[in-house]
Amino acid sequence: MIAPRIEEQYVGGIRVLTLKTAINGVVQVVGSFRSNPDFGAGHDLVQDVMVSLLDQGTRHRDRFELASLLERRGSERKYSSDNLRVSFQARMLTDELPTVLSIVAEELRAPAFDETEFDKTRARIRAGLQRSMESTSSRASAALTRLMVPEDHPVFVPAYADDIRALESLTPAQIATYYAEHVGANDLVLVAVGDIDHSTFVAAVETHLGDWATHNVANPTFASTSRPTAQEAIETVPGKANLDVVWGHVLPLRRTDPDFLPLFLGVYGLGGNFSARLMARVRDEQGLTYGTYARLGGVSTQHDMFWKVGITLSPEHYARGLTAVMHEIETFIQDGLTSEEVAEKVETVVGSFQVGLATTSGLAHAIHQVAARSFPLSFLDTYPDEVAALTASSVNRAVATHLASADLCRVSAGVVPTA
Repeated sequence: MIAPRIEEQYVGGIRVLTLKTAINGVVQVVGSFRSNPDFGAGHDLVQDVMVSLLDQGTRHRDRFELASLLERRGSERKYSSDNLRVSFQARMLTDELPTVLSIVAEELRAPAFDETEFDKTRARIRAGLQRSMESTSSRASAALTRLMVPEDHPVFVPAYADDIRALESLTPAQIATYYAEHVGANDLVLVAVGDIDHSTFVAAVETHLGDWATHNVANPTFASTSRPTAQEAIETVPGKANLDVVWGHVLPLRRTDPDFLPLFLGVYGLGGNFSARLMARVRDEQGLTYGTYARLGGVSTQHDMFWKVGITLSPEHYARGLTAVMHEIETFIQDGLTSEEVAEKVETVVGSFQVGLATTSGLAHAIHQVAARSFPLSFLDTYPDEVAALTASSVNRAVATHLASADLCRVSAGVVPTA
């Protein structure tokens, strides 16, 4: 059992959780806070740039000094933009925890947003966007979101060319303004796992983050997203030998919905791994693809998600591949999975979850995810039983209720055959 071993305490509004494990001398810290970007105003890109600058120097020390301090202590840290939240993680020797946490707190609370570092960061992000423009997989997936959801939805991905233009007009002053308005200790969750003393960690949090102010941006609410009429689009990517095709539609579901878990398992059975139907039948039996998959995307407790099916094809297999995938989708929705398929996927999902809890990093991330979603900590212990309780009947009912092949949007990216 995991939950009964977790120690929990609030430092002001900061939720602090620790779990001592048998590992010697090492601690993994994972945390996040709510930033509440306005996606319709292009804040997703602004937040990405802002987060990329957090480890590029503070008002007190430049990035080289900070990197040297961490390197001498055998420590590392990382920041990421995670939808409505900003996340961070750090790994360190136990004795170095107070020092490393002080560095993370300094970077979070006093970033410099230096113009030179801003220009370098913008160049790196621009290069990443340009690579995505040339990727058939990225182009197809991004375009699919634009067919499924409005531009203020958290899963919406603007055209990469639009993001590049927006990036060019950004300034360090705009990043600093966004930081001032959206960064603070709102719903801050901190998790430490490993060779950790709870009271020592709480004291360090209180010292370095205890007086961190919150921001004033209200928590957004997202109405259920209506499913648009099925549409098709082509993203022409010249010079590519292969194509990527994706299908998808919005699901009026959130992670808290009782139908989420059976639907997740059903979609996993369709295309979640190499033994799933799509790979077994479209790739292995028919030889029509290099890879194919199905998954749920945009899973959240705060907004609707979507389901997505994808395939990578050579031009000569384009028409047959699309027909084969649609046949599997329609058969899956109509007939569902067999009891044997459900039992196999239950075993795989439970096993993967338990393997993920076998490391300090996996444990810390799992505890953080549960806490950030405001799930009870007991979820860490009950989840395998919830998965094991799924039956073909419950899975197939959820599939038939929520998935509709007639509503699927489709995007093909690459050089699409004309005949």
